[in-house]
Amino acid sequence: MPCRALAEQSLIRPACFRHPLRIGLAMTVHIIGAGLAGLACAMALTQSGKQLVIYEMSRNAGGRCRSFYDSNIERHIDNGTHLILSANTRAVQWIKSLNCHDSYTVIAPAVFPFLDLTNGEQWTLQPNGGRLPWWLMCSERRVPGSRLSDYLSVYRLWEWGARSSRGGLTVADSLTGPLMRRLWQPLTEATLNTEPEVASAALFARVIEKSFLRGERACRPYLARHGLGAALIEPAICRMMKAGAVVRFGSRLRTVSVIGQTLQLFFDTGIVETKKGDSVVLALPPWSLAKIWPGLKVPKKFRAIINVHYLLKRPVQLPGGGVFLAVIGGLAQWLFVRGDVLSVTISAANTLATQSNAVIARHVWADCAAILKICMKKIPPSRVIKEKRATLAHTPDEDNRTVPLPPLPSLVFAGDWTCHNLPNTIESAITSGVRAAAHVLGQISDAQYQG
Repeated sequence: MPCRALAEQSLIRPACFRHPLRIGLAMTVHIIGAGLAGLACAMALTQSGKQLVIYEMSRNAGGRCRSFYDSNIERHIDNGTHLILSANTRAVQWIKSLNCHDSYTVIAPAVFPFLDLTNGEQWTLQPNGGRLPWWLMCSERRVPGSRLSDYLSVYRLWEWGARSSRGGLTVADSLTGPLMRRLWQPLTEATLNTEPEVASAALFARVIEKSFLRGERACRPYLARHGLGAALIEPAICRMMKAGAVVRFGSRLRTVSVIGQTLQLFFDTGIVETKKGDSVVLALPPWSLAKIWPGLKVPKKFRAIINVHYLLKRPVQLPGGGVFLAVIGGLAQWLFVRGDVLSVTISAANTLATQSNAVIARHVWADCAAILKICMKKIPPSRVIKEKRATLAHTPDEDNRTVPLPPLPSLVFAGDWTCHNLPNTIESAITSGVRAAAHVLGQISDAQYQG
């Protein structure tokens, strides 16, 4: 049966269980949450010989990377548009392991088209191969009007933020000058989902060091051609089900009770009792974990991301001729085209998220119409998706945060928020899942798990 059919079958008929339930005699790993962190943990454990049971409160997997059919625009869309870079090694390994490389458009050599709405100026950043950034010496490959010396501040950012003992620095503290509006701000908000005035300089330094400072091969964008569900999620569900994993949709975990060295997991649909030797991975967002385990110290400051999807009368070509475009000076920040659907992503959007969907769709469309040079009077069918807690607020306060240790050795936490040295992205979600699997198998210590 094709992967999509397998996934859809499990969505239509979510497995239920009786009260109470004991899972077989083999050692079982109970993974709570079928977002990317939970799925990555399960994938890493498929060859371990352990029984895997995955519980998901919704009726589909993927979490913030899920795809779904929207009746308003009559298309399959992603909850949020995600751009993976070749620097995201865990994500690229995931793609290769699922044999779904053909599901992506890989832009090689890497190019990043920009447009400034305030004056209509367009440019394309084009890094070169190798670590020596000679591309900055070519005016056609950098921000218009900028000089080579304007880019040298990024090395100061790296030195202060990543190597020295100075703490509390923000991106705006470290990077000043004419490039802030046209380069550093859009890159900071795109990668950290936090305004440069409060975003961690140390974390941004790590992002730049792993991508632009390593040359063009580390900067190649990966974009899912037919959505994240088909490219990232459905193949993983298919692989795990074929390996014998059980996926239980419609299973919301309400609370956990500790009984000696075992746990009782209280779901809406019943109780699961673990046995000695079992493990439980809570691959949940911090606010959900705090409800299940009161008193656990978890992050509490978040930033919103807004995605707006428009159904156009016909496919369009973005300025620059690519499949995505960075926009400066408008409400829209990043535009993506897939067939006749135009998707817009707006990061660090806490204030905008307080507006109604209709207001957001109207104002964002004004930018899109100006960019595409089409009539803006009639707004096309649209879908606005607000993720009010899309990521942590990546401020300097978060730099020294450690992952809370679970109260039992058999309990493990996973999720993008547990990787304090990475921004909350697909990369950190997969990394956390792989790390949780290693902890379950006893391959890493508590100290390594927290690091």
